Amino acid sequence: MPVPLAAALVRSAIEAATRALGGGDPSIGADVLATLRHLLACPSLRDVAIKVSRLKSLATCAIEAAPLSSSRFSADNAAAAVLRALQEPGVEVSTAGLLEDCTTPLTEALRLSFPGTAQVLLDAGADVNGLSKDGFQWPLSAAGWAGSDACMAWLLEHGASLTLTDVRCRTIAHVLPLSAATRSFNCPAAAVGGFYSRWFPRVIAAEPGLLEARDGQGRAPLMSAAAAGSEVCVAALLELGADLAAVNAAGCSALAAACNANSLPSCGSSSRRAQPAQRRCRRGRRKLAQLRMQRWWQLCCPSGAAASALPAAGGSDEVTAPTGWASCVRCWLRACGRRWTLSGARCLLHVRLGW
Repeated sequence: MPVPLAAALVRSAIEAATRALGGGDPSIGADVLATLRHLLACPSLRDVAIKVSRLKSLATCAIEAAPLSSSRFSADNAAAAVLRALQEPGVEVSTAGLLEDCTTPLTEALRLSFPGTAQVLLDAGADVNGLSKDGFQWPLSAAGWAGSDACMAWLLEHGASLTLTDVRCRTIAHVLPLSAATRSFNCPAAAVGGFYSRWFPRVIAAEPGLLEARDGQGRAPLMSAAAAGSEVCVAALLELGADLAAVNAAGCSALAAACNANSLPSCGSSSRRAQPAQRRCRRGRRKLAQLRMQRWWQLCCPSGAAASALPAAGGSDEVTAPTGWASCVRCWLRACGRRWTLSGARCLLHVRLGW
């Protein structure tokens, strides 16, 4: 049999076996595994399977074929059973293939929240701190992206490092806000918020240095959360004592990042923590809006030079700002839905009633 045809046969057999096992019918499980073992017992097909897996892991193929339409527990058991069947004839299941740059079998199992499959891979020699070849993915980050309590706990129990960083120097504390922003589109807000409110305190308690750890662009986790628009992560990090006044390599604060991302909820969380007196203000919505403007301006311009250009709360709606800060002001206005105009060296902020 030609090698390309044999390789396609082996791969399709593994995918079919995983789907059949994950279907939930126990009566066919033994027959499916027996058929797969019989196929891999053929010397020529066994050699093809071993060589194919070195290029693109058959373990990853089996994990990706697990039917998520059934229960996740059944899909996990199906993938784990197929991986055990692959190990018997000597097929490598713990490492990525030469053509796989962005994933490994372990990160793929954790991305799909398959702790049983992850245990099989760990027993086969997988590294709980192993980075993908491109340097962007590692097991703990995959569990964070999946939002899986079981996988996060399993990794920490088996020695996963919280201080591991990717090629961009991002830690797990930088990855969690990004995953929160992505998962918020597909999951209920309560479910998403619960995972991150539980795991941020645990991660920071175990490694306090992660609270102000900087990535390759000088961003702390709070800045990443604000830029991603993750209100739940911003709130969790502020509760843990993250420095709101810290800036990245470009001089941007977390509040400026939230404004630039057009994330009004995150901007509001940062503003409330920056100046708690605003919440107790009862002198009208105009004054509250201008107090928030003043505080934002002070955060973006620590020298205070630009803040002196702002009027006192309750004063005129028209504010003169230096031209150099026009782009930052524009971001703030875009986030808050305000009108803006530029005229020469003057920036006029028209702050309406209603925040």
